[in-house]
Order: sequence, then structure tokens, then C-alpha cells
Amino acid sequence: VAGFTKTTEQTFKQIQLNNQKTELVFRLDKWTKKAEQYISSSKFPGK
Repeated sequence: VAGFTKTTEQTFKQIQLNNQKTELVFRLDKWTKKAEQYISSSKFPGK
């Protein structure tokens, strides 16, 4: 039972880690899109 508990704990930590990565990627993606919109809406010379 102790081994099973340890495995479950590790799996749970892995899931949490994956969720955090997904959240980070999602936020980064949103930020990138906002930055792209800002850049394309601004008139930069040579663009």
C-alpha cells in the first residue's frame, strides 16, 4: 500500500506540473498574440 501511495503522489505531482506548464504556455500564447496585434497596429518604419 505504501508503494501505491507513493506512486499516486508522484502521478499527482506530475499532473499538477503539466497543468502549470499548460497554463504558462496559454498565458505566453495570449501575450504573444497581444504583442503581435500591437506591433501590426503600430506603424513602424520599414514595415
